[in-house]
Amino acid sequence: MPAALSLAARPGHLRVLELCYRYAYLEGRCSLRRPLSADEAAELLLARKIVEGDESGAKRRAHRRFPVLLAATLKTSQGLRSAAVLNVSADGLFVGASSDVELGTTVQVRVDANGVEYVFTCRVVRSVRGKQFWGLGLALCCVPLEMRHRRAA
Repeated sequence: MPAALSLAARPGHLRVLELCYRYAYLEGRCSLRRPLSADEAAELLLARKIVEGDESGAKRRAHRRFPVLLAATLKTSQGLRSAAVLNVSADGLFVGASSDVELGTTVQVRVDANGVEYVFTCRVVRSVRGKQFWGLGLALCCVPLEMRHRRAA
């Protein structure tokens, strides 16, 4: 990623990331027939109203994409590399990375902000060469782990 790009966590961007993360987590629990509490069921219902449906008119996506700019780490079988989450939806991410990753590869995307670590396991479904970085379209391929809250040292 370009060194001049400022990836300081913006509160609104983190809220969008957390919304999509929680949606995927709660939907995953439902698909695995794990019970939700009444509060979780209400949270999922509200999240569905926000994230489902693409308002662009293209009707190609089941979920809305939200533009964000968040620093991330991309973990592949070749190791770690810096990345930036450029947009997020309930079923995937679009990230900018310093190098390409082969289509079909499973990767982990980690965003660590404000003491919370968000971990997404994804499959690379698109790869495009930009002027300054590679754009990677990533589809979620499993239920996200519960958010990990780190303790202040």
